[in-house]
Amino acid sequence: MSGTPVVVFDLDQTVIVGEGPVRAYAHEVGSGLRQSQRVRLTERLDHYLGLRSAGADPGPDEPQDAYGLVWQVATRWLPEREVSAALARSRERMATAGANVLPAPGAQPLLAALEGSVHRVLMTKSPGDGLLAVLANLGLVELFDLVAAGMAKPRVWPEVIAALVAGTTGQLCSVGDHWINDIEQPRALGCFTVWIRRHSAPGWNADVVAPDLAAAREDLVEWGRLVSTRGDVQVTR
Repeated sequence: MSGTPVVVFDLDQTVIVGEGPVRAYAHEVGSGLRQSQRVRLTERLDHYLGLRSAGADPGPDEPQDAYGLVWQVATRWLPEREVSAALARSRERMATAGANVLPAPGAQPLLAALEGSVHRVLMTKSPGDGLLAVLANLGLVELFDLVAAGMAKPRVWPEVIAALVAGTTGQLCSVGDHWINDIEQPRALGCFTVWIRRHSAPGWNADVVAPDLAAAREDLVEWGRLVSTRGDVQVTR
């Protein structure tokens, strides 16, 4: 892909939204827990999602996303391999009808607008089982040029940049909601970054900060157009 700008999108809470994915994860984890532990996990998750829904910051001691919360709580009682297996099973559940998951606001128009000017890559830590079916159900699968699942973000970023743009960091843009997984390393390595952020986080930043892909569309389309014609550029708002 060297020579063509690349936009790398995160999956959950970036390209797709809704509580369905993390609820399915918690459900699968709960199958291995005692009743009292399931209740505690559900209470913690309900509280966390309620804060996020209200636009509030859960606090500096809490994980950055609801998946991290489920992992944090569940690994107190279960081996990590069992919690990881529960995540894989939850992805298969997502592919079924009725899962509470939707395309993020603006996802489809943005991906369509970027076609031809950049390579559109979906990169997620989630397992690949059922992922293409989920994307197909949401009308998103044909809007990506590459889907990469099971990626060990953030550790994998230097390899990704080398593979996708031959190490030319100014030719790559990372879009995601998780600052550590999606923004921190690409930004430090010189990539353009778009942080999908719905709550305050003092001290953390990105080139573009927006509540969803619809709000980020103009900046992303401009970046893709300028980089494809002029090389490494900075978009100013």
